[in-house]
Amino acid sequence: MWQIVLLAMASPARRAVVAYTDNGPILEYAFGDFACGIDVPTASAHVVAALSLISRTTPGLTFTPGPNGLEFVATDCASCNVWGYTSVNNTINLGWCATNLHAIVHEILHKLGFEHEQFHPNAADYVTINTSAMTAEAVVQWDSEPNPIYLSPFDICSVMMYSVEAEPAVTLTPLGAAALSSCSDAILSASDIVALRAAYPSDTKSSTQPASALAVVIAAGLIAVVALVVLGHTP
Repeated sequence: MWQIVLLAMASPARRAVVAYTDNGPILEYAFGDFACGIDVPTASAHVVAALSLISRTTPGLTFTPGPNGLEFVATDCASCNVWGYTSVNNTINLGWCATNLHAIVHEILHKLGFEHEQFHPNAADYVTINTSAMTAEAVVQWDSEPNPIYLSPFDICSVMMYSVEAEPAVTLTPLGAAALSSCSDAILSASDIVALRAAYPSDTKSSTQPASALAVVIAAGLIAVVALVVLGHTP
């Protein structure tokens, strides 16, 4: 078994260490300290449910308990966020989100390489973001990252998309309003699933040498295009 940081889509602080075996990518997980008045069995059950949801829709990716992967904690009671990325400090601090399945899936996808959907190059077609009316903290969450990589078209229904209703400085375009009205109650949108399967294809096998980052990105992009055609999605 060897370990690599897979798919340079998100900033390094968001990526997890993924172990590759002959059976494909495996991400280990464990539970650490829980505070914030969180019931540990309940929170743990929500985390396992989130991991199960992702693995059911992404056959190429396996989660398993173990000491060398993600550690879930709830010690920052004011927020929920991703901390660290090395195998030593590869932690998701769930905070008050420890029983929010949507938020847990969102944070896990960060570790799998996914950035916020509002950073997507085509986001401006769907939302108008008035950063001058935002706090400095909000601007960081809505302003674009440099050269993010996305494996599917912009999707306002994505689990990685911040709520447009919760930010008064963000308004919908007509196209965005139409897209938002078609969102379902599913946590993972159709585009989320396409992107996950492109990043972690079910036929991925390890070799003696890890693939180059460029080769992985190119291959994932091609898979995403094929998946979009098969599923009938258009940009």
